[in-house]
Amino acid sequence: MIKFTLGQTIMKTTGEIRGRTFKKSNCSQGSPSGMRCVWVSVSKRDIQVTNVDVPNSPILTFTPDEWDAFVAGVKSGEFDSSK
Repeated sequence: MIKFTLGQTIMKTTGEIRGRTFKKSNCSQGSPSGMRCVWVSVSKRDIQVTNVDVPNSPILTFTPDEWDAFVAGVKSGEFDSSK
C-alpha cells in the first residue's frame, strides 16, 4: 500500500512476480486482510492467478481455453453459491 497525507491509502494495482506483470482485480478492493485479493497475469501462452497478500500463495496456471471456459461459467452464473 502507498500512504498519502490525510490518511488516504491507495492500493497498488500492478506488480511483478517472477518476471511477469500481474494486475489486481478491482473487485478485490476493500477485502478483509487481502483474503479475496486476486491478481492475474495474461500472456499469449497462459493465464496465471495468485493472491499476493497471502504468504506463499501458489500461482495457478491456465491455458487460454481453460480460462475462457472458466470466465464463461462465471458469466453464466455456473459458480453462484445460490445455485
